[in-house]
Amino acid sequence: MGRKELSMLKFFLILSVFAFIPKVMAQSLSLEAESDLKEGIAYYDNQKYDEAINDYNRAIQLDPNYAEAYSSRGNAYKEKGSFDQALSDYNKAIEFSPNDGNSYFNRGYIYLEKDNFDQAIADYTKAIEFYQNTNVTYWMAIAYYNRGLSYSKKGEYDQAIADYNKAIELNANPENMSYFSRGWVYGQVRKYDQAISDYKKAIELNINNPEAFYDIGVLYGMKDDFDQAVDYYNKAIENNPKYFDAYYNRALLYEKNKEYDKAIADYTVLIKNNYKLSSVYTQRGICSGSQGNYDLAIFDLSKALTSDPNNSLAIYTRGGMYYIKGNIQQAVIDFNKAREIDPSYANRYYDKYLTIENAQVNPTAQNSVSGQGIDRKSLVDIFIESEKEQQEQSYRNKMIDLQKQQLEIMRNQGNGNNSYNTNCYVNGSNINCTTH
Repeated sequence: MGRKELSMLKFFLILSVFAFIPKVMAQSLSLEAESDLKEGIAYYDNQKYDEAINDYNRAIQLDPNYAEAYSSRGNAYKEKGSFDQALSDYNKAIEFSPNDGNSYFNRGYIYLEKDNFDQAIADYTKAIEFYQNTNVTYWMAIAYYNRGLSYSKKGEYDQAIADYNKAIELNANPENMSYFSRGWVYGQVRKYDQAISDYKKAIELNINNPEAFYDIGVLYGMKDDFDQAVDYYNKAIENNPKYFDAYYNRALLYEKNKEYDKAIADYTVLIKNNYKLSSVYTQRGICSGSQGNYDLAIFDLSKALTSDPNNSLAIYTRGGMYYIKGNIQQAVIDFNKAREIDPSYANRYYDKYLTIENAQVNPTAQNSVSGQGIDRKSLVDIFIESEKEQQEQSYRNKMIDLQKQQLEIMRNQGNGNNSYNTNCYVNGSNINCTTH
């Protein structure tokens, strides 16, 4: 080989070495990034989220297009409650790996947590398409469940039921959550029998779940089945002795059924636990008045007003107690105050057996109020029954409102988990679920 040919060969060998070096370096960086990712996942699994994020950061610095690192870091941010940062990372993961259904699934979780239901539905739909193509039944069931939850929160109950049906049909976890959620939706559309059936199925799958017992109690109350409603509130309380919503609803039922001693006992438990003091003192006062314990009634109604000075029902009812006791002046003050707060009281007390105006100007009428003319018990019955009619009209709406507000009550007061508001996300090969 001549000198010229030898020089050319050396030149091409040098070029080949330089061409090979970037590939080796890239492979080395990729392996390093993968190692950092694995270390981050190990920290994540041990709930050391800051350390996990540090490892994910290094992996992304080494490989800025590393979709799995972005997705994993998004999971860590999610656990820390940093939803905006999690959302940004899931966006990046989807940008670099647009066919990864798990990233859509997890971004849907964030959108659902942020009450962006339309975006959540869109992402869960993409995730479902991905899982259908890969035949991942377990994750697909949860995607249907979460999309159903999104529809439910939008008030689109038919679509929610369809998705819960699909989750149950796939026969994978979280079918117990799907029964819960579908039962709740059936309750909202007043299909009480279907709702009760679903809750009972949920109980079969998770026998120690007080929320199922509670919701069945609400539904039997809506159906005017007193015995069954009380029975299920009892079971809710047995499973969670601090389930104060169940005490409250059971007390309302006892009161409605004129079992005043039982109602008073439940209201007393609630008062000792500082639960809805103004409402509870009001209801206990009404029960005491119904039993003829007017001084106790006035005491409780005054306590109700200490917690909420604008509780018009407490003011009005206390006026009635004063009226029955013959304290017409104080009765007038309370009646007029109630009318100022709530104009719907304007004509109610004029329809009693004796009007305030008549009692003020007619001594005979005042004597009657004191029990010398008209039997005091008759006057009590007139007043109380009039109030019961008013309460009866609002009873069903109260039960519906209590059911709709249950999630918020649970969140604020910590009475347990609401499985029908469980939101799930994908973490590697696992599914993590949270209640909120």
